[in-house]
Amino acid sequence: MKVCRNMRQTASKPAVRRTEAVVWVRKKEAAARYGLSFLQIQYACSRQVVRCTQYMVDEEGLRAKLEAVRAAPKRWIYSTTAAKKYGDTRTQIALAHVKGLLRGFSMKTGRGWRGFLIAVEDLEANLERIKALPRYTEAERAARRLYARRWRMRKKLTFFCPRCGAEVKPPRGSKALESAVRGQLTPEEARRLVVIAHYRHVHTAYEDDMYSSKWLREGEELEELEIT
Repeated sequence: MKVCRNMRQTASKPAVRRTEAVVWVRKKEAAARYGLSFLQIQYACSRQVVRCTQYMVDEEGLRAKLEAVRAAPKRWIYSTTAAKKYGDTRTQIALAHVKGLLRGFSMKTGRGWRGFLIAVEDLEANLERIKALPRYTEAERAARRLYARRWRMRKKLTFFCPRCGAEVKPPRGSKALESAVRGQLTPEEARRLVVIAHYRHVHTAYEDDMYSSKWLREGEELEELEIT
């Protein structure tokens, strides 16, 4: 009787595995067996209260530390979700964790990236203290100020193109925009460059002509000719 190879490969892994006198049990199976939540076990693993692998937990160690694991919070929330739900910033949440106001741990998600979970009960108990923490670091404040300057300058450099019949904004990575943001050009000078660049690239054959061989002299190669 032949056995399909694919059936052998996709067979579910056992819930219990024994290695070196250690009985390993799947975390979800252990949670159901001992009245725990999966995240309580994950938190215990992150704190090295019990031995764990990615999917398994040492059952004997879990039984020995059962009360400590059971005392961990059952409700957890991703820090990014908590920031939106409670009106905090991720910086405030990170500072609160460092100061010991929040219990938390990092966990790999099903999508392949790592998320940081925090205990809901800690968050709700210390909400006012967390809100009193600085909302942003100095680097974040500087980045936000730069973003605001760039947004205002982009608005100043936007113009109406009669041939397009629509407003045209400086494209992403515009050198004229960045020079105006840094103060190297006035808004009027930068806007003029943005208008010229738009007409040259959109309403002329500049792009085609730049790579055309009609500009070459006999014996010249295209990459040697500089066209400005």
